[in-house]
Amino acid sequence: MGDIRVKIDKVLFDPRVDASVVLLKELDGDRILPIWIGPPEALAIIMKLENVALGRPMTHDLLKSTIETLGGTVEWVKVRDLQEGTYLATIRVVHESKTLDIDSRPSDALALAVREEAPIFVADFVFEAAQNSSLGAKIDFDALDEDFLANLPDEVFGKYKM
Repeated sequence: MGDIRVKIDKVLFDPRVDASVVLLKELDGDRILPIWIGPPEALAIIMKLENVALGRPMTHDLLKSTIETLGGTVEWVKVRDLQEGTYLATIRVVHESKTLDIDSRPSDALALAVREEAPIFVADFVFEAAQNSSLGAKIDFDALDEDFLANLPDEVFGKYKM
């Protein structure tokens, strides 16, 4: 068992639970890992993937800038565990000769990874654990609306205008 390299395949809105879901797809296979995330993190991920720029930095842009200003780089992010229905993630930051593994919510780690163009990994056993839990339930993600930004209410962008 090891770590599986993944990419962000899609960010969707799941109206059944009134939440966003990011789909991580393994690069060398067909497995998909759905992770339900909050609206601000979904917005942060999709805006970067779609190259939508705001006048002022969002929280994840600030985190990226802080790491860089302090001389660090994000080496990778990893969804490392699944405990009681909650995914756990790690952000690995390298600074000079030090390696720092920082505990994170997966949504924040993914939002940072897309900004840093850092590799994303999922522990192999997390794929297996998700398949054996209610999180791995068969869901027709193709039936969910893919045009995430277009379907956001107008007031969402008003909230984030700087």
